[in-house]
Amino acid sequence: MEYSIPYEDGVACFKEIRNLILSKEHEVFWPVEYRTVAADSGWISPSKGRLTVTISIHQGLDQPHEPFFRDAEDIFRSYDGRPHWGKCNYLTFSDFALMYAEGWDSFWKVQRDLDPEGLFLNSYLQSLCDQNR
Repeated sequence: MEYSIPYEDGVACFKEIRNLILSKEHEVFWPVEYRTVAADSGWISPSKGRLTVTISIHQGLDQPHEPFFRDAEDIFRSYDGRPHWGKCNYLTFSDFALMYAEGWDSFWKVQRDLDPEGLFLNSYLQSLCDQNR
């Protein structure tokens, strides 16, 4: 799981994720990654309109991940976090619509115009699209 957090909140969010791991509520043996990313203007970019830090957490394939990731996602979202599109999250179409405001509708309009049959949607984006029907 990876979330993009506004730069000014990065350290505070990281400390909460660290405290979650140190609480020993979840067995986590993987490192946490922290990096900075410049602001950009992509409609549904996690760095849209803001200098960002990304915080990535991991869990072994043979380890339970959902309880840890859900707890971490609550922390990330409390800092106005936006998830990485290629990694785990538990958000819905409505969550993204609020998160990305005008860019969300613009993205889906272009998607429908250029790909009316949904041929280029992966299963994850298709599931989001289906939630909007």
